[in-house]
Amino acid sequence: MSGSQREPRADRDPVDTCGLCLLSLDGGGVRGLSTLIILRYLMAKVNFGYPQNETRKPCEVFDMIGGTSTGGLIAIMLGRLKMSVQECIDAYVSMFEEIFGKPIRSKVSITLQIQSQYDAEILRRCILRIVRDSSNLSEGDRRAIVEAAGMTGSAKTKSTAINAATSKILLDDSVPRGCRTFVCATAFENQDIERFRDYPRLDLGIQANVSIVDAACATSAATSFFDAVNINGRLFRDGGFKANNPVNEVWHEARQIWVGDNQDVQLDLLLKCIISIGTGETKTESMKEGVKGFIDTLKRMITQTRDTDKAFRNEHRNLTKLDGTQRYFRFNVDQGLQAVSLEQYEKKGTIEAVTKTYMESPERESLLALCANNLRMKTSVSLSQEITELDFS
Repeated sequence: MSGSQREPRADRDPVDTCGLCLLSLDGGGVRGLSTLIILRYLMAKVNFGYPQNETRKPCEVFDMIGGTSTGGLIAIMLGRLKMSVQECIDAYVSMFEEIFGKPIRSKVSITLQIQSQYDAEILRRCILRIVRDSSNLSEGDRRAIVEAAGMTGSAKTKSTAINAATSKILLDDSVPRGCRTFVCATAFENQDIERFRDYPRLDLGIQANVSIVDAACATSAATSFFDAVNINGRLFRDGGFKANNPVNEVWHEARQIWVGDNQDVQLDLLLKCIISIGTGETKTESMKEGVKGFIDTLKRMITQTRDTDKAFRNEHRNLTKLDGTQRYFRFNVDQGLQAVSLEQYEKKGTIEAVTKTYMESPERESLLALCANNLRMKTSVSLSQEITELDFS
């Protein structure tokens, strides 16, 4: 389904007294570490003054998290698996050291065809481990993994059984969650953006069963890095070429859930804040490998990421007022990450240092404080579905 398509919806979900808090996460390979460091700064501000045992995780302050590519993987870890930012950072760094440690082939074949450099099976194995080790699985899913671990047989047999059980854990397991999570992938047959969700959409009817592992692999399957992912007979790659900055996808998805077809409601009036986090500016000039068509596509992806932010600001000027009522926030390192490519995990020190400099600038600290104040107000008190406007003054 295309992200721009509007589907009919007869009803809508309730909004709590604070208003909606939405989070959008760009794609960017290992530079997603910059995204997580920015989030660490943000959550530190949100939790300032709270006792250690009362600090909140992103899934406890955001109503929705949507992401593309590695941003989608982060969205699943933070939202569906309810991980803390630091838990996510630890898993993220470990995973990419394993995945990108050794390419299995060159990016371009001898016939000048783009081919996958890295082993998709290693990616899948890493995601399986993250899901398996999660402390936030349902009782039934956890029991299935424990039963597999208790099987008689060789270590290999047990490992295969555990992976099989983990692979069956659904993204949408029919468990209601305060934080909804979705990820973007691109369908091969029509190049449309598909959203894989951990929640039902009544207007869409019954959704196909998609596992957490399959959704995470699909949104992470960047062209030239990993092979496409087969889900229920359809092939998917990451959503980077059309929605590398998925802020519009988050907006449209939120509108369908909390506004629907109610003509008396506008999403702007229910929104406390929408935060978009990038993975750092990239120079198109630095990409010189590969065939021309592929490079042109990458350049369009980078341009699209920048243009999406600009267009969103222009369309929603009421959310970007610089008078203390700002509700749209975009964080994206502007200098220092241009030379870091998507697979250079060994530059994690550079990513962290550059992001730290960016976040500790006076301009960013001021913006961060305003952003965190919005999130600190988050409550769990629900209002009636008839609420059409909240006062954010």
